[in-house]
Amino acid sequence: MKWVPEYNTGIDVIDDQHRRILDYINEIDAIDVNTDRERVKQILENIIDYTQSHFTFEESLQEEAGYKYRVPHKRVHDLFIKKIESYRDRFELGHSIEAELHEVLSKWLINHIQHDDADYVGAVKENMMGIIKEKEMHQLMCGQCIPSSSLPDDPAFLFNLAIKTSLLRPKSPLERRRDCC
Repeated sequence: MKWVPEYNTGIDVIDDQHRRILDYINEIDAIDVNTDRERVKQILENIIDYTQSHFTFEESLQEEAGYKYRVPHKRVHDLFIKKIESYRDRFELGHSIEAELHEVLSKWLINHIQHDDADYVGAVKENMMGIIKEKEMHQLMCGQCIPSSSLPDDPAFLFNLAIKTSLLRPKSPLERRRDCC
């Protein structure tokens, strides 16, 4: 399975995480009768662990943005994790689950990206733009202005820059005081 541009959400860090999940799905596809069961188990564990951390990150972005469907979105995530864990349980009982798991994961990932995830992207980007403007205003008030003219006027670029520089990460009161002049 290959990543195509239609799978992009416009949030680089999320797209990178989705690509990594796709890599795990492709690892399942590469499993054959000669693959050691311990290797299959490791791939399953990797998918579960990585997907859980990805979901936690996505949910934190949604909460920060006040996304109105974050609770149902989290339920979808929780159900998906339970489904993957049920495949792991079946595998541990000696069942061959690789082909079925590959099909389920492939369909689920693309559907989830193009429908469920596409729904929250606007709210998260809007929130991020507000954070960027607030940060610029703070810098202006503190005399540490970074001229807006020195940054591209591309919302997607600014959004991804803010994510990479952890502007979305909630700060403690102490951190906020340290950031202030």
